[in-house]
Amino acid sequence: MRRRRVVLLGADGRLGGDLQRAHAVGAPFDLVPLGRRHLDLAQPDAVARDLADTTFDVLVNCAAYHDTDAAEDDATLAFAVNGHAVERLAQLCERKAARFIHVSTDYVFGGDVVRRCPLTEGDPTAPVNVYGASKALGETLARLVLEDLVIVRVASLYGASPANAKRGNFVATIIRAGREQGTLRVVDDQIMSPTFTADVAATVLKMLSEGCAPGTYHVVNTGAASWFGFAASIVRRLGISASVAPCRSDESGRRAVRPAFSALDNTKASDALGPIAAWQDALGRYFRACGYAEARPSKSAKSVATATQHERPFLLGANPRRDSCFQATKALYCQMGDQGNVAFLNAIDRHLGPKLPVVSWLAAPSSINASGDLGVIPAANQLGRYANLSWLAKRFEELDIPLVMIGLGAQSDLRFTVPDVPPGTVDWLHRIVERAPGAAPNLAVRGDFTQRVLHRHGLADHAVVVGCPSLFINPSATLGRDIVARVRPPKRVAVVAGHQRWRHLGVIERSLGALVTQTNGSYIGQDPLDLVMLTRGEARRMTDKDLIACRDYVCPNMPMDDFIRRSRRYGQTFFNATAWMEHYRRFDFVVGTRIHGVMLALQAGVPALCLAHDSRTLELCQTMRVPHALARDHRDGLSLKQLLPLFDFDGAAFDTNRRRLCARYVAFLEGNGLQVADWVRELAANRSTKQLGVVAA
Repeated sequence: MRRRRVVLLGADGRLGGDLQRAHAVGAPFDLVPLGRRHLDLAQPDAVARDLADTTFDVLVNCAAYHDTDAAEDDATLAFAVNGHAVERLAQLCERKAARFIHVSTDYVFGGDVVRRCPLTEGDPTAPVNVYGASKALGETLARLVLEDLVIVRVASLYGASPANAKRGNFVATIIRAGREQGTLRVVDDQIMSPTFTADVAATVLKMLSEGCAPGTYHVVNTGAASWFGFAASIVRRLGISASVAPCRSDESGRRAVRPAFSALDNTKASDALGPIAAWQDALGRYFRACGYAEARPSKSAKSVATATQHERPFLLGANPRRDSCFQATKALYCQMGDQGNVAFLNAIDRHLGPKLPVVSWLAAPSSINASGDLGVIPAANQLGRYANLSWLAKRFEELDIPLVMIGLGAQSDLRFTVPDVPPGTVDWLHRIVERAPGAAPNLAVRGDFTQRVLHRHGLADHAVVVGCPSLFINPSATLGRDIVARVRPPKRVAVVAGHQRWRHLGVIERSLGALVTQTNGSYIGQDPLDLVMLTRGEARRMTDKDLIACRDYVCPNMPMDDFIRRSRRYGQTFFNATAWMEHYRRFDFVVGTRIHGVMLALQAGVPALCLAHDSRTLELCQTMRVPHALARDHRDGLSLKQLLPLFDFDGAAFDTNRRRLCARYVAFLEGNGLQVADWVRELAANRSTKQLGVVAA
C-alpha cells in the first residue's frame, strides 16, 4: 500500500524546522520539505504551476510573511503571501483531493478591548494590524474553497531547533540581553500564549498520524502571560541578575499595533489530540534542550519536596456551615463578609469530602498550627489597591504548617489595569507560597488577569487558573444543557442587589428593582451591611442615613413606610448556599451585578445574567463562561423584554469549559495532597453524576 505523502511548505522556518526534527522514521507518511527557494508564495499565480507535478495527500503550509511592522509599509506583499497565495493552495488541494493544513496566528484577534478570557475557535476575528488582517483573509479564502481544511492557529513561537536559533526568538533575546544589561524594559499590556514550537510540531504530527476532523484548532501551550511576565519568568528561572521592568506598548517603538489580548484557548485541540503542556512546563523543556541550567528555587524550610496525602486538613477562614438564624446580622456579616462568600465557601467545603474543622484567620498562630496538618484558605478578591494585608503577613510568618489557597482574585477596572498591590499583601502571598505542601503550585486563582497581577510580583509560577470553586457545586456534567432546557420568557425574576454606593449603576439598579415589583420577584442583598440588614427585615434597626441611601438607590421618591413594606415583601438574604439555591428554583430568571449570586442561580439550573461592571466580575464571567453583559452598555436600565435576548449562552460550550476547569481544579487539589470528593472527580472526568447515583448535599 502506498505511503501517504505530506508536503511541508515553509520548511526552513521556526515551525517547519521543528516539524522535520519531530518527524519520526516510523511515521505512517513521508514528509517532503519545501523551503522558500522551492516555492515563492509572494507570486500567488505561480503556486499552482510550481506544485502542479508534485504528488501529495496532505499539504501543510507553515510559510507566511511574518514581519508585522514591515507589513504596515507593504500591505500588498502581506496580503499576497498570507491571503491570496493561501487561496491558491486551497484550490490546488481541492483539485488533487488532498487535505490542507494551514498555519495561522493569534493576530487574527485583538479588536475585543475588554476580553481577558482565552479566545476560542468560535470567537469572531478582529485583527488590529495589516499582518493580522492578511492572515484572517487567508483563513476566509481557504474556507470558501475547501471543505477538508484544518486551520492551526499558533502564537508567540519560540524553539530550540537550528532554524529557531538562526531566526532568533524572544526567549533567547531575553537571556542574552539579561546577561548583558542591568535592566530590561518589556511590554506589559499585551497578553498572549507563549508557545514552544516543539509542542506545536508534536500536535500537528498527531493530526497527520492519527487524523482529526476538519476545522480550526488553537495549538498553543496552556495559559497566558504578558511579555513582561514571560520575561520575568525567564530571568528568574535562570537566575539572571538583571531586573525586568514593565513598559507600555506605545513605549516599545513598534510601528504596528499589537493585540492587547490574544491568548488562545486550546481546549478543542487538547480534547481531540491530547493535553498540551502549560507554557511554564514548556519553557523548562526549552531550557533543557538549549543546555540552560535552571536556578534552584528558594524554598522555605517549612516546605516539603513532595505533597503527600494529608490526614488532618482544615479550612482557614470563615465558617460555611454557620447556623445563622439566632445570630445578629452585624455579627454574621463580620464573620462572613460579602454574602457572595457563602457560595465559594460552601463549594470548597463540599469538594473536600468530610466536613473539615474551621479555624478563623484571627485565631492565634499557635492555635492554627495545632489545628491540623494542612490549612486550606478560601480566598476572595484580595489583590487590589484597597487591600493591605500586612497584618496577615506577620501572623502567617508564625505558621509552621503547609498552606493552600483557593479562589484568589484581583480587583481593577474594565480596562484590566494591573493594580498597585500593597507590599504587605504581596508579603502575605509570599508567606503562603513558602508554605506550599510540595513542588506543585499552591495558589488557585480566578482567571488570567489575576495571574497577570501575580506575574508582576514573581508569583505566577505558583498559581493555576481554575475560576471559582462555586462553578462546581452542581454535580451534573450536563448543567449547561440543563439550563438551556429551562430557558423561557421570564415571568418571575430574582434580582441580586448591587451596592447603594455604586452611584454609576443607580439607573440600572432602579430598573432591576422595578422588575422585582413587576414580576412579584425577589431582591437579594449581599453587601454592604446596611443592605443585608434591609433585606433581612431589619429596616427599623438601620440608621436614617443608611435607610435613605438604600431607598434612594432602588426606589427614589417612594415614601419611606412604603419602601420598608416593599423590602419586607421582596427582600431576602442568605447565610447558607443550599437555602439560597433552593429559593432560586421558584424563579424563571436571575439578574444582577453580583457574580456569586448569579453563579448560585446557574448551579440551581436557573438561567441567569451577570451585569459585569469591574475586572473582578468580568474576569470570572469570561473564565467560567457565565452569561453576562457589560453594565456600561445598559446605563439607561433594563426591561423584562431585554433579559432573554441578552442571555447569550451555549450550554454545550459551558459544559466543556466547566469540565476542563474542574479537571484542572482536581489536579490542583490532589497535587497538594488533598482528598477530593468522588463526585467532583467524576465531574472532571465528564461522567454525569446522575448516572452514578450521586446526590447533592
